[in-house]
Amino acid sequence: MSDRSHVMEAYLKSVFVRIAALFMLFAGVLALASPASARTNVVPSLAFETLSPSAGSTVRVAIVFDAKPGWHTYWTNPGDAGAPPRVKWESEDGALFSRATHPAPKVLNVQGIASYVHEGQHALLLEMRVPQGLSQGAPFPVTARLDWLACSDSQCVPESATLQSMLVIGSGETDFPGLSKIRQAEARIPGAMSGVSYTREGSDWVFSIPGARAGATVLPSSTGWFDPGAAQSSKIADGKTLVRVRALSQSAPRSEFSGLVTSSAGSWAIASAVYIAPPKPVEVGVQKQELAGVPNPDEGNVKDSEPVQVEEERLVSDGSDAAAEQVSSDDRVLVTTIAATGQEGEWLQTAMLALLGAIAGGLILNLMPCVFPILSLKALSLAKAGSDAGAAKSEGLGYAAGAIATTTLFGAIIVSLKAAGVAAGWSFQLQSPLVVFALLSVVLLVALNLVGAFEMRLPFAFSGSSQKGWKGSFATGSLAAFVATPCSGPFMAGALGAVLVLPTAAGLAVFAGLGLGMALPFLAIAFVPALRNMLPRPGAWMVKLKKWLSVPMFLTAAWLAWVLSNQTNESGLIIVLIATVICVIGFVWMGRNQFAGRRTLPALATACVAILAVPAIGLPAPSTANAASNEDGPIRSFSEERLNALRADGVPVFVDFTADWCLTCKVNEKAAINREETRKAFEDAGVVTLVGDWTNGDPEITRFLEKHGRNSIPFYLFYGSEGEGEVLPQVLTVEILASKARSSAE
Repeated sequence: MSDRSHVMEAYLKSVFVRIAALFMLFAGVLALASPASARTNVVPSLAFETLSPSAGSTVRVAIVFDAKPGWHTYWTNPGDAGAPPRVKWESEDGALFSRATHPAPKVLNVQGIASYVHEGQHALLLEMRVPQGLSQGAPFPVTARLDWLACSDSQCVPESATLQSMLVIGSGETDFPGLSKIRQAEARIPGAMSGVSYTREGSDWVFSIPGARAGATVLPSSTGWFDPGAAQSSKIADGKTLVRVRALSQSAPRSEFSGLVTSSAGSWAIASAVYIAPPKPVEVGVQKQELAGVPNPDEGNVKDSEPVQVEEERLVSDGSDAAAEQVSSDDRVLVTTIAATGQEGEWLQTAMLALLGAIAGGLILNLMPCVFPILSLKALSLAKAGSDAGAAKSEGLGYAAGAIATTTLFGAIIVSLKAAGVAAGWSFQLQSPLVVFALLSVVLLVALNLVGAFEMRLPFAFSGSSQKGWKGSFATGSLAAFVATPCSGPFMAGALGAVLVLPTAAGLAVFAGLGLGMALPFLAIAFVPALRNMLPRPGAWMVKLKKWLSVPMFLTAAWLAWVLSNQTNESGLIIVLIATVICVIGFVWMGRNQFAGRRTLPALATACVAILAVPAIGLPAPSTANAASNEDGPIRSFSEERLNALRADGVPVFVDFTADWCLTCKVNEKAAINREETRKAFEDAGVVTLVGDWTNGDPEITRFLEKHGRNSIPFYLFYGSEGEGEVLPQVLTVEILASKARSSAE
């Protein structure tokens, strides 16, 4: 059948389907008007996993439909006829409800009308979020208004019901009958599947499904892809299952494919399949190039019907090597490809070592205190994914993508600034008071969200659990990279320093390696079921843990506020304080309106205005320099001129490059540099400490770091009474510093 005939057939069938559907609906109206109809064809009910939910908890809910024999309801995509169930929730206390998930449907074909239906007892599964702030023992009524279409082979009846449940705020004790129904519903909910792709081959769609799945079929979640009653063929090849089905029309639907894969082994949900464009026919011609020993076809020395054999030959062009390869096809067409290989650059080994060092540094960053709160949130989201392999993989990949994208973006900015002649280091983002304030606002928002002050389901909600899917994970990975990169752990500084001498592409790969190293633990958990099974099972403990996680987030906000206090003067601090207080009030106000079911826009607008007012006003620079430094004492501010003068006089020097936002630096100061034992050893040996404060950025410090192959801190140098300086470890101890002082005095 030609494509034109197929289109005409599809059009005529659609007309017939619509006429038949109208007839069935008309029959349903007559049935409703008759006394015989008592709306008992499908009986709905609600099941809750607990009848005494705790405030702020998430409760699983099942809408159970019990259809009479011969009757059915419809899937989200009803097919040729029908309509999916609709539900409207009502809660006086402002409970939030997720979208319901259907079990896998059955394809029902009645006289050429194919539909996706549910038969017998079946349940839709969803989640209910109980508002914060409800007192123990308070009644918590929930109402569900349901509308569905109940159909048999001969008629359709629109039915509806209002279901009311009276819950009581309590401890979250499990209701076993309800939990049993929910578990039965979960067993029939399709699992997640990734790695599905599809392409167009003539008039057919061809789906590539990972794994060998005998008798696999594909069900689209939206109309326009193919006829629900169309025959599907499947075959297994190269560890994949290929499903072929006739397309409904010449043009593809606008949206990407989503739906289900079903087989005898079960069913799986496809959130978004990857479209692979079919290869376009390429007309291959003869490249007019004369090779040594090969006749030119244009000169008539070669007949079109004769294949031409070309021996591989080394060519030289502009000092680089190239390989001439010949590829002959069945059509006896000569194709000549010349691929330049060039000489292996000396930077290749450096780039590989730097990449490995960056990945190691990213791994170590996971142990740094500045990133711990964000890692806790990600662990929470992976624990919530539980046995759902697809969800866990989505969480892990999203987190990795966010971390890699952020570190690579920072690297690109640094490379661009350096190309423009601007001195910039790895932690440039925290050298701006406005950037620190922006980060303070985000961290404070996360903390308030975790403690339950408000709910926000947006891509930038980094709460780990309030935002499901890859968008929330991507945002979490971005935030982790943003906060963690200033805490340059061991192995990382050397890798980042190598970027200064590498080509741009190789340097960006090193920056991407940092993000990959940060994400590796979560990728391992997401893709290795044994590791994921070691995580605690989801439950009510997650709600309590979220509140506890707000503590380190509030502490992080306090740390950022302290950093900001050293980057601006008293006027700037007043501006930040006022804006922060208004912001907190705005979000708390928004949360109270959310839980009461009132408008949240005025409160949200108030918080946003407070945040945006700070960059509009600006933050002035501090009025005085580092008060800890003086030009004559044992501790002085760094300058290269001062360092050279001290070395010329034979004075031992300890150079300390630090910043208020560098937690590793602060730990070293507390644990080693500012200890009495170190001070006494330095005093006895006459060691002078030069402090390079990089809090607000300093071009001289940046250039000095670059001279030593570094663009991050902490960075420590020790100069004895003579000789060159020695680079010290990034993690210091009293013994390291004391031994260096004693050696300089000998």
